[in-house]
Amino acid sequence: MFSSTILSFYLSWIQACTFGWFGPVCKYKCRCTADSCDLDGVCTGTSRCKPGWFGPACQYADVAYRTNSIPEAIDGNDNTCISSLKEEYIVIELNGSYIFTWLRILLSQAGFLATLQVKYLTKASIMECINGSSFNVDNLTIDIVCHIPMQIFGVNITGEGLKYLCSVYISGGRNLALREKARQTSVYSELINNVRFNFTADKAVDSRPNGRLHQGTGCAHTLQSSSMSEKWCVTFSQPRRINRYVIYNRLGGTCNCVFVCLLNK
Repeated sequence: MFSSTILSFYLSWIQACTFGWFGPVCKYKCRCTADSCDLDGVCTGTSRCKPGWFGPACQYADVAYRTNSIPEAIDGNDNTCISSLKEEYIVIELNGSYIFTWLRILLSQAGFLATLQVKYLTKASIMECINGSSFNVDNLTIDIVCHIPMQIFGVNITGEGLKYLCSVYISGGRNLALREKARQTSVYSELINNVRFNFTADKAVDSRPNGRLHQGTGCAHTLQSSSMSEKWCVTFSQPRRINRYVIYNRLGGTCNCVFVCLLNK
């Protein structure tokens, strides 16, 4: 009876997820090309992480993607590698400043991961990691974790392994707001092509950053107000550490926003 109950719960979890979602309560978005994921979010067949995403189940945003750096290293494609390198180092410059958590480097030749050294570009200087750690994912891939006490603008990488460099990914974190409980003080409603659309709070955490309001999907919207009384809020299902937030506003709209972070209830 106990095992059959578990099986029943497992099957209901599988059947409940719509295409492109996975995991417990279906709260994780598939980030593989063609939305081709297995039940754990791992890319299946010939699919791979969509450009701009990497890491376990492709859930981490890559802030190094298509930055002003060596194209082969930041194109999100592990099959494009550096063919020749004259310099003894490379610099990955980011499009802004970020709190650093971890990065991933992938080479085309085994035996050279240990030669790589990473330094971090801050506003004041180039810093080395003092209390960091690294993990070999396999014989071609290394993850490097470090706590930097200030925001970084890029990384400097040296080492003999650079001549085999294929990819550098720098984590911008996971989208922790996906399908979490969202609410707002009022709901804007509009008739579009004879169909009534309610722009409810959950539309802002559905992983569809479609800014075209009148297509009826992708945007939350409160009633219009000249004051700052309207609010939108998301509540996490467990305590989270937030390093950054990204807001996609509707096209043609403005966002005069005040943000308040409640660390404890």
